[in-house]
This record gives sequence, C-alpha cells and structure tokens, in this order.
Amino acid sequence: MAQLGAARAQVMVVAQALAPVALLGLAAVTGSFLTVRVSMGSALDWPSVSVIGMITVVLAAHMLLGFVVGYALPRLLAPALILVLDYLWMTLPPTFDTMWVRHLTGHLETGLPVTDRINPDSVIAPAVVAAGIAAAGLLVALTSGRRRMAAALAGVLGIGLGGLAGQHLVADWGPSAPALARTDQPACAGKKPEICVPRELASVLPELEGASAAVLPRLADAGIPAPQRLSTASTATRVGPETWRVYASPYLTEDDARAEIAEAALPDLPDCLAHTDAYVGDPLPLRVWLLLAGGVPDDVVTEHYGPDALPAMAGVRAQSEEKQLDWFRRNLNLLKQCEPSPETQAIVR
Repeated sequence: MAQLGAARAQVMVVAQALAPVALLGLAAVTGSFLTVRVSMGSALDWPSVSVIGMITVVLAAHMLLGFVVGYALPRLLAPALILVLDYLWMTLPPTFDTMWVRHLTGHLETGLPVTDRINPDSVIAPAVVAAGIAAAGLLVALTSGRRRMAAALAGVLGIGLGGLAGQHLVADWGPSAPALARTDQPACAGKKPEICVPRELASVLPELEGASAAVLPRLADAGIPAPQRLSTASTATRVGPETWRVYASPYLTEDDARAEIAEAALPDLPDCLAHTDAYVGDPLPLRVWLLLAGGVPDDVVTEHYGPDALPAMAGVRAQSEEKQLDWFRRNLNLLKQCEPSPETQAIVR
C-alpha cells in the first residue's frame, strides 16, 4: 500500500507539473486550426480524429521528455537543451537524404491536394514513435532511486522498438507519402461532358461548365475529340482516355477555367526522371499549343507561361491545322516513351 501511495503521489507531481504545458500546447494547436479554418473557409475541412490523436501523442511525448530532462539536469540547462533538441528533431529530418526519417516527426505534409486523403501510415508512424518516447519518459518519471536506471534502460528499449515500428511503416517512402485518393462522392454537373470536382470545390462548377462549352468545340475543330468526363481526380486514380484530369481551385477565374480545360487534354505522362538522368522533355510546348488551339486569349497564355510562350509557338501555329495536329501527336507519343524531340524544350517563363 505504501508503494501504491508513493506511485500515486509521483503521478500527481508529474500531472501538476505538466498540466500548464499541456494546456499551452493544446491552445497553440487549437489556435492554428482556427486560424487556418478562418483563412481558408470551406476549402479546408477540420482535421480528422486520427490526426488530432497523433498530435496529442506527439505533444505528450515532448512534454514527458521535457519533464525527464528538467528533472535530471540543472534548471538553467534543461529548458535550453530540450528546446534545441525539439527544434532539431522537427527541422533537420526534411533535409536528410534518408527520406523516411522526416515521416517520423509528426510534421504532416502541407501540400496535400484536395483530391487526396492523408495516408494512414503517415499518422500511425509518428504516433508509434511518440508513444515509445512518451512511455519511456513516463517510466523514468514515475521511478526513483536504483530503479530509475533500469527504467531508463527499459525506456531506451521502448524508444528503439517504437522507432523500428515507425520506420517499418515508411521505409520505402520518398519525400512525400504515397498518394491515396479520397473515397467520398464528388460534386458533379453537366452531362456531355460530366464535370466532377471534390465537394469543397462545388462552387467552381459553373465556371468549369462555361469554360468547357467555350473551349471543347475549338479543340474538337483542331482534332482533339471532347471527353465524356472532366474530373478533378487524384493522381493515385487512373483515368481512362474518355476522362480528362482537370485542375480546380476555389479561386478559379473564367480565364483560368478555360486554360485548365484546355490543358486537361494532355493525358498523364510517365515519370521519366524516376528511371533516367537524361533529358526527358517538357510538355510545356504542348500545353501552350492546347491553350491556343482551345481559343484561350493570348494575354492569358502569356500570364500562365510567360512572354516567351507565344513566340516559341509561332512556327507551329503558322502551319496548317493538320500539320499542327501531327506535331502535337508526334511529340506526345515521344514524351510518353521518354524519348522527346528537341521541339519539346522547356519554354523559359
């Protein structure tokens, strides 16, 4: 009973010491969520329960680690040391050539497209690592005397096991987590073609409908048949030849919508740089040609691709429509084979 009472007393000491820190951490996280929500509006949903859970575990790990360091070292040294360690852990891994390390810190990618969902392993991996750190910190904090050394060794073992488990989940990842498409139903409008976007972007459907009515007939006249469907789809989703992958954003203007519809005629191209360091071409000239063929105004083309875009395409545009289409198809096939012609040099923006 005496040991149980001592353990309870130790738990109360730890809880009282960490309560203000926990409240401060939760306030900071809540404030960041509210700030992003207010600035982005309906274009950004609230974080999922899994993300909030991961953040909570990471906060607990950092707090308990800080408590142990503060308990073991002088008061003047401990705060500086834990701040430096925390800073290095959150900022250095993204600079490492070993890509998987960055996925263990709990710093989720900020550039996740609205078409994708968070990869579960990108939440589980840092949570597992943080749980190992939190367990180690709690174990050391709740022991005293001779048992503390054994607790420290057990804590190191727990951190190692958590690190190995987290590393196993993300070992073959590159700088970004593998994309996973959302599974909810999109918002759609129109019939020929049907236009579908994520539900958060439903407000831009009228702009896309108007743009498709203006651009698709012009592309058809140039020899590019209209699709059955325009979809803002994840790159993790394979689309058929009758579906064009169109980009949409909550700030899409009429001119932007026309440009995006025209560019959507360019099918997915292979990631040639994943297999070679040689020059693999640039689809930019083909994109510019599609915009011009689709009737997108010259000033919009210049705004999107710079002042060199129109002069670079002058020679191609001077040819007959049949020869222009042959040029487009020939260079598209070469880009698909990662064997581009000199004509698909990048246009300097």
